[in-house]
Amino acid sequence: MGIDWIRNYVKTLTSTLHQDMDAAQRGVWNDFLLLAGDQDPKHGRFKIGKTADGEIDFEGLARLLNIHADLNTAIDILLKTFEKNKNAKRIKVVPTSDGFWVIIRNWHKYQDFTRKGVDIPKQEKGHMVDIHFQHKKRRDKKRLKEETRVSSQDLELASLLSEKIKENSPKATAKDLPIEAWADDIRLMREQDGRTPEDIRKVILWSQADSFWRGNILSGANLRKHFIQLWGKMNAGGGKEKTPAELEEEDERALKDPGR
Repeated sequence: MGIDWIRNYVKTLTSTLHQDMDAAQRGVWNDFLLLAGDQDPKHGRFKIGKTADGEIDFEGLARLLNIHADLNTAIDILLKTFEKNKNAKRIKVVPTSDGFWVIIRNWHKYQDFTRKGVDIPKQEKGHMVDIHFQHKKRRDKKRLKEETRVSSQDLELASLLSEKIKENSPKATAKDLPIEAWADDIRLMREQDGRTPEDIRKVILWSQADSFWRGNILSGANLRKHFIQLWGKMNAGGGKEKTPAELEEEDERALKDPGR
């Protein structure tokens, strides 16, 4: 990938075909080539989203490319680069149901590893490789963050767990209740364990109403670890599934009359 980046970068800087772009636009063009190489190297294309009114989501693309400028400036550079290359017939835009394919025309010419007449000094080559890996590291980090992003529902359930623990333990501090970390535990419960948000909600309410489990389920990780056991205890006895309020009422009756 490092060699690919150097090849594309040098071609962009030296080719007379790209003299209509300034330095910032050439950098973005090179990012387009990298993005196409990452997403669909066979066909030389990349996918971008669309806005609510069906237009190209340049704001989302600017964030994806992580352009080193404020958002408005980055969008302006993207727009100019996009239109310039579209008018020059270097790219083709094909709408889809959920966004747009941006196709690099003549993709094959960017796949030639040799370019006669271009001599890259060793020092400059090393510098460009460093830049490439910095760029790739940022993209990988952003991609990982997006892949592990929790949903608003995960945060809501984590907040519910935090709220109930706080009710049971008023001295608990914000440090004891890391909602974002717990939201990720709940995300894993949904995505990896197959729990539904409604079932997670029921178990949270029940566990925090139960005289024994409220002292043991004090984190998202513990909730996930003991979920099956909690579900079984919650519905012990079979028959109709009991609500947390009904189970709590049973616990209170048992405490008042231990001999029952």
